[in-house]
Amino acid sequence: EIPAGSSFTNTYSLAFDGVDDKISLGSSIDLGLNSTISLWVKRGSTAGQVFLGENSYNSDYLLYVLATSLYFRIGNLARQFSSATISGILNNTTNWINMIFVRSGDSVELFLNGSSMGSETGFGTTVTTKIDTIGDRPIGSFPSNGNFDEIAFWNTALTDLSLIYNSGVPNDLSSLSPLTWYRFEEGSGTTAIDSGTGGNNGTISGATYSTDVPT
Repeated sequence: EIPAGSSFTNTYSLAFDGVDDKISLGSSIDLGLNSTISLWVKRGSTAGQVFLGENSYNSDYLLYVLATSLYFRIGNLARQFSSATISGILNNTTNWINMIFVRSGDSVELFLNGSSMGSETGFGTTVTTKIDTIGDRPIGSFPSNGNFDEIAFWNTALTDLSLIYNSGVPNDLSSLSPLTWYRFEEGSGTTAIDSGTGGNNGTISGATYSTDVPT
């Protein structure tokens, strides 16, 4: 929970129109073989779309949704997270969803809204996890439709995720020292400030600020 007297507030998210909006990061983020990715998403449609992309991969994406499944790709290795529970959460365009992916070498575990949806294996131990675009592939063609908020990356596999999900309300992640943390609290302009330790600001193309946030 947020400590009493904390200055942490969450006022804005960033809305993507499903046409050509994206955020280009200042440099590719390499999370290594052990990593954690957290993002809050409110989907504007159930169409297939890329959430995170990386242009060094042949298929230009790391995390995307297609029909009723989530796919996580590292290099040329893609794994599908699919179940009736996952489908029900993904097809909800009314509520915010918290997605957390924890990679430990060969394995990636998915958490949706604080609950584990299981793990997928077979990613190997020689390919790292890279990200350079939010909301689409770097070359375009699969843009996200909906809102993003509080996107954070760590180059470690976190074991206690309760502070991140925080019973469905974004929290102050400073104590977890995220490598990269895009809060979208600027409210205007085209710079997505990195509040993490990496100092990797992003450039917003088209996406607009919204006061629709997870509460």
